[in-house]
Amino acid sequence: MENKDSDLRWLTSIVKENFQVKNSKPYHKSDLVSTISEYSIPYVTRTNYNNGLEDLVIHTNEVTPNDVNTIAFGAENAKFFYQPFKYITGNKMYFIENKQINKHNGVFLQLCFDNSIKSAGFGYGKGLTGTRFNNRKILLPITKLSSCLEDKR
Repeated sequence: MENKDSDLRWLTSIVKENFQVKNSKPYHKSDLVSTISEYSIPYVTRTNYNNGLEDLVIHTNEVTPNDVNTIAFGAENAKFFYQPFKYITGNKMYFIENKQINKHNGVFLQLCFDNSIKSAGFGYGKGLTGTRFNNRKILLPITKLSSCLEDKR
């Protein structure tokens, strides 16, 4: 179905109305072992580079990974990273869940989240905590078709 520009609308929404923001269990890099093997798991931190990926580490029974298709973010760098794989994180990291996040919309949502805070002053002096992000307003696209479906739920 072709989407006409006139069918697209932007809806202002509060994050906690559509998503769950959770603390990610922190792991310290000195406790992990780097590896590139079938048993490795991504280690995502507050770096601004490489989608937050700092390293690949051995996945042991001692680590509890975050689910696939979530969006991670760090308090101090206030940058969002769509994660298509299970992963673990460093200190002061959060993740965003919604069962509808997938590889097709995850990166787009990441950009929507980035845009929602770009002039809010988050950084090392003012960290983006889960509570602060939960209460942020974001713009999400909807179409006439999707808004009709929402009304019938």
